Amino acid sequence: MTKTEITEQELSDMGVQVVRCPWLQRKAIATADGFVGVGETADSRETRVVLEHEKQHFRQSAFYTLATDDIQRLRSEAKVNRALIRELCPYKTLRRLLRQGRTLSEISDFLEVTEEFVFEAYLFYREQNPHAFRGKLKLGVGTSRVLCL
Repeated sequence: MTKTEITEQELSDMGVQVVRCPWLQRKAIATADGFVGVGETADSRETRVVLEHEKQHFRQSAFYTLATDDIQRLRSEAKVNRALIRELCPYKTLRRLLRQGRTLSEISDFLEVTEEFVFEAYLFYREQNPHAFRGKLKLGVGTSRVLCL
C-alpha cells in the first residue's frame, strides 16, 4: 500500500468517507459528519498531504462552516497545520536530513510529501526556534540559492 492509500484506509477506519470531487474549487473539504471531498491534485504526494490535512480536522475536532468568522477559521486551520507538520515532517527528522545536506527535493522524496509542505515545515520550525538549525536548506541540485537556517 502507498502512503496515500494508508491515509485513505485510516480515514475509513475513523468512519470517514472519501470521495473524489474533481469539480471542487478547492483541494478538499471535510464535514464534521464524516465526509471528505477531494478536488484536483497534482500528484499522489499532494493528494496525501491534502488527505492528511483533512484527517487532522477530524483528529483535532477543528471544523468550521461558511458562516464561521475569519478568526475562528484561521485558528482552526493553524491548529490543523501545526498537527500536520508535526506528524508528517517531525522536527528531529527534518533537522537530521538538513544536517546530512539533503536538498528540498530529496527531503520531500524521503518523506513522500510535496516540496511546498517541507518548506512550510521548515518555516514553522524556524519560527518556533530560530536557532534550531545550523545548516542550510538547499532548494535543489545545482542551484546557488539556499535558505539559511
